[in-house]
Amino acid sequence: MPNREPPDKDKPWTLEDVDELEQRLERLRSVYELYFQGVERLEPAQLRKTVYRLVLKANPSLINNTGLRFRLRNLIQRFNVYQAYWNRMLMQIELGTFQRDRNRVQRRNESRERKDHRAQEKEDLKARRLRRLLAQQGRDEPQADAPAPAVAPAPAAAPAPAAATIVSTTPIPTSMAPAARPPAAPAAPAVASGRVAHYKQVYADLLSKRTECRQGTEGMSFEAIAQRMEASRASLIASSGYRDVTFKVVVEDGKAKLKAVPIAK
Repeated sequence: MPNREPPDKDKPWTLEDVDELEQRLERLRSVYELYFQGVERLEPAQLRKTVYRLVLKANPSLINNTGLRFRLRNLIQRFNVYQAYWNRMLMQIELGTFQRDRNRVQRRNESRERKDHRAQEKEDLKARRLRRLLAQQGRDEPQADAPAPAVAPAPAAAPAPAAATIVSTTPIPTSMAPAARPPAAPAAPAVASGRVAHYKQVYADLLSKRTECRQGTEGMSFEAIAQRMEASRASLIASSGYRDVTFKVVVEDGKAKLKAVPIAK
């Protein structure tokens, strides 16, 4: 009878196999770092699955070389530590609490505040110049009109400056009134009806998947889950400029969780 080859998990690993696992693990770690820094746009999920399959096939107990066996166990332990760290960072990104996204929003707000401050300084400078010009004109007019009282003794000339002051002051509030009202006009609801329906569907799917995975659902109200998804959506749109963000439920490592799906412009 022909000899059957043992399955992959029963094969002892060679030095080349351990080197390949180490190279793939280091490559996966570097790509994840670039993804968390914002250089890579997509998560290296396929490369992570490949490394995960290699780790499942690894069996250090079949290796006779002590040094090689220790090296393989060390690589498996490193992968488990990396995986816990990656999962924690991905959860922060989904919830909108990732430090990189928060810093990006803070820088954007500070830049907007600086622009508003510079615009306000320009408006103040224009107002000071206008007041100085009006003050100079007010000092020059009495010198030119000094002989007027001798020529016109009647008090009928008094209404003229009053009319001038009314004409000069009334256009200012009427012209500025429309400019002060538009900022208070937009009053859109926090969550549109279309997103509420989507959140309800995702919420029902989340409860179903958590029940299948034997995870608890106590205290998971729709309002709390919807607020989390809305906060994560607003943060992703503000930080990355996506057109919209939807959500779905995925099962990873036997646990159901929410995953944001960005929609590019």
